[in-house]
Amino acid sequence: MTPKPEHIGFDDDRRLDLTATTLDLLPGTPCCFIEVHTRHYHDYVGFARWYYRRRHFLLYQIVLPNNDGHYPWSERAAESFKDWQPNLGAAPKEFS
Repeated sequence: MTPKPEHIGFDDDRRLDLTATTLDLLPGTPCCFIEVHTRHYHDYVGFARWYYRRRHFLLYQIVLPNNDGHYPWSERAAESFKDWQPNLGAAPKEFS
């Protein structure tokens, strides 16, 4: 019997809770999801708009903290980090 390769990712029966911070995407890195505001679709979501043939659809941004653990909506996050990872929606409720 051939050993099954190590699975990196998610089980087929599991869904992410997009309202909570997760360590499942990048082990050791708490990732958040924010709903992207439709005003950003034109600048950031070109091909998907064509693919779905709609101007608006539900879309989430995966947001990572910087090396100090600050997210782009934090006052303590450096401007260069905020430029690198623009905040395309409202911060999750757990951070407001």
